[in-house]
Amino acid sequence: MPTISVIVPVYKVEAYLRRCVDSILAQTYTDFELILVDDGSPDNCGAICDEYAEKDSRVRVIHQENQGVSAARNLGMKEAQGKYIAFVDSDDAIHPQMYELLVPVLENTDYPFVHCAFHRSQDEDVCSFPERYVFSMDDVREMTSEEGMVRMMDWKTYGHYIVKGIYREDYICHFSFPVGTRWEDVIWSGEVVGNAGKYAFVPYDLYSYRMNDISLVHTYDWSIQKQYFEPITTYVDQVRKYTPTVATQVELLTYELLIERYSGLVNNLHPFTSEQKEYVAQSSKKCCITVGKIMGSDMQFRRKLVYLLSLVSFPLACKLKLKLIR
Repeated sequence: MPTISVIVPVYKVEAYLRRCVDSILAQTYTDFELILVDDGSPDNCGAICDEYAEKDSRVRVIHQENQGVSAARNLGMKEAQGKYIAFVDSDDAIHPQMYELLVPVLENTDYPFVHCAFHRSQDEDVCSFPERYVFSMDDVREMTSEEGMVRMMDWKTYGHYIVKGIYREDYICHFSFPVGTRWEDVIWSGEVVGNAGKYAFVPYDLYSYRMNDISLVHTYDWSIQKQYFEPITTYVDQVRKYTPTVATQVELLTYELLIERYSGLVNNLHPFTSEQKEYVAQSSKKCCITVGKIMGSDMQFRRKLVYLLSLVSFPLACKLKLKLIR
């Protein structure tokens, strides 16, 4: 039985798939199985997956009709044979030592999972990583669920990315990915981190997340953005349930994300309907922001001004935000 099951959902990534798979098969830690879940990709991804399975006995391929990334990951977890589970997105790449450095953390502790640092990259430097690391347990930092739930809202430096780590199978087998929901990893991460109590983090940069040009183009696509608000507000509910002591902090961080997203929408969509404005405004109310929470925070005065104005007119505050907060 392999120690690690690496699950990669595959869909419309023909240009990047080989780079991703090659980075996994090049691991210095070799006791793993690679499960490629072809989610009904209409290009040549399925054939590429089969090609790798023929060349390397560690590769298993599952073909299914298109059901989405959540269903693909759930199926991969169901078929996994390893005691640890790892996820990699099919257009990303991982450091050659990623599993060599993360496995000892779980082997020598009782943590349910371990996360590592990551970086965002463009196509040409996805496989660009720091030099070789020398592992030391002294580098392992204990994280509480409270710390993790707060850090996940800091998307620029930490984020909710499920791919930056490995998980004990007997822990995450209790959590399935919600099917049919965009940003499903936000909800999944809320359950996994919120229920952990404590987990491990190592500061090694081991994962390269490719910036998707398509997602940038659709930043102001309402049909996509509308799907963004529900998982975010669901995440706030998870924080209130599992880590209530940091609920106010996360509510403020989430509120800021909503203002930022909404600011982009109101300034880049023509026209932006009253129905759309009302939908976002109602989503923001789920954060339960009050004057007391705003004034009691340590945010800068200009930011407090925007927050306070948002309680009166959320759309107006979003327009003002672009002028006062950069």
